Amino acid sequence: MSGEPKLITVADDGGETLEFMQLKNGLRQPPFNMTADEIQEIFEHVPETPCRDDDIMLATFPKTGTNWLYEMLSMIQRRSSARVQDTKMSTMLEANKADVIDTRSSPRVLNSHYRPRFLPKDLCRKQIKTVLCLRNPKDAAVSQYAHMTGMHIYNYKGTFTDWIRPYVEGEMEYNSYADYLNAWQEVIEAGPGYPLHVMYFEDLKMKVIEAGPRYFIHVMDFENLKKRATGCYIGGIEVLATSNLLEEPENGEYGPFSAYLYELQKVIEAGPRYSIHVMDFENLKMDGIGQLNKLLKFLGVDLDEATRDAIFEQCHFPNMLREKPEIMPTVEHFKNNNLFRKGHSFYRKGEVGDWKNWFTVAKNEMFDAVWASKIRPDTMFHFRYLL
Repeated sequence: MSGEPKLITVADDGGETLEFMQLKNGLRQPPFNMTADEIQEIFEHVPETPCRDDDIMLATFPKTGTNWLYEMLSMIQRRSSARVQDTKMSTMLEANKADVIDTRSSPRVLNSHYRPRFLPKDLCRKQIKTVLCLRNPKDAAVSQYAHMTGMHIYNYKGTFTDWIRPYVEGEMEYNSYADYLNAWQEVIEAGPGYPLHVMYFEDLKMKVIEAGPRYFIHVMDFENLKKRATGCYIGGIEVLATSNLLEEPENGEYGPFSAYLYELQKVIEAGPRYSIHVMDFENLKMDGIGQLNKLLKFLGVDLDEATRDAIFEQCHFPNMLREKPEIMPTVEHFKNNNLFRKGHSFYRKGEVGDWKNWFTVAKNEMFDAVWASKIRPDTMFHFRYLL
């Protein structure tokens, strides 16, 4: 798709409308109080954004944990649990002109909802540590709907029932979440060329796979790690997995586990040197400190136990929900702006499974069918929808 950047109107299934900025390549995003030409100029410059050696890149699809991870990463960078006095908007690449991003003091957590091929080239050149945070698409959808109905700039009053079909089809801002995941899978399979740490919103219960001294991968244990961890080697990869996984029948539902590991090793060895740390975001409540430790290891940051625990407590969602909205009126992007309707903010619930309160049976079946038609059949991304 090509054409001139422009403001477009998208109708939901009930006739209510929303406006988005559509770029020349068809990507849709918020206008951020800028003209179409300004947004296009920013988009074209993002790949050339200069990164600093101590930058962290946070990559997310909308409403998959950006604000939460921005807070945690900023505290880690500063080695302090003091409440961060800005928001992710201050370093969001598509929301700021290049000279503004350049004025932000170090250390910075750069962030963007753009797909990987549009991110700064310096991620590879300077080996910038990058965190990719994912969330199950149904909870992400509910959070995005609340975001759009809660902000004055959207002026949207439609129902979730009318809104959900255009969302999953990719007609809303940033287009299709499934396409976003497909784009990241292509990059991971080819080797991103920079350190990449993948976090999920759902399930922080992880174990580690070591693949020699050059790189490491953390992969999900979809059995919740309720069984005792057992170590073994398959195809040269040291595996820490649960007994029930290791005892899986050779011809299970998805084929033999050993074949999966051999395939994983082929992907790793085919790519350039990089590290991938796969985590889940939703079950942070279940193993938060353990997963924070893994994030610190990936970032190469050594914190004393008291500071680490204080950061964890400050990033507990109820604490952020209580304190961060009070900071927003002092942030440059939000001064003199009445952004939200009463009772709304960037920080909503942070729950897993809230989608069950929104989806009808029919809409859930529709969502599943559309999602299955868009996501790769061999997707490497698997989500937890309930705790």
